[in-house]
Amino acid sequence: MSDDPFTERWLTALREEWNRPGGLGDRLEEIGFDSVVAFGLPEEDAPRVCLVIRAGHIAEASADGCHEAEWDIRASRAQWLAWLREPPGLLAIGMAFTSGVLSIRRGDYASMIKDPVMAEMFVTSFAVMSRAYRNQCELPTA
Repeated sequence: MSDDPFTERWLTALREEWNRPGGLGDRLEEIGFDSVVAFGLPEEDAPRVCLVIRAGHIAEASADGCHEAEWDIRASRAQWLAWLREPPGLLAIGMAFTSGVLSIRRGDYASMIKDPVMAEMFVTSFAVMSRAYRNQCELPTA
């Protein structure tokens, strides 16, 4: 697998895994979740990934970055790869945020983590990202 955590292959796998019936997208749709979420590296100005989430499902996924994100989540390349290989739980995410390993450039982490449903969905999103990372090797090459 690539040492770049944000490949087009991963984005394709992520969209499929997120939007699969009964998956995270359906659960987020139940709570009316719409957002634009970006992921990236702390040393870069622009995020690497942009997810446009409508009615809980990924409507658009791009590796071209994103400037209008409501959430901008950053971690080092090594940390993203570690989380993609083994997704963190709530405690690990909290520790990463508190220690600065995980930074939220946009978005209200404190409010989100206090909402049990949103906190669960946030943690679940890491598990979905990890499954997509593992599943990307099963995608046909372009």
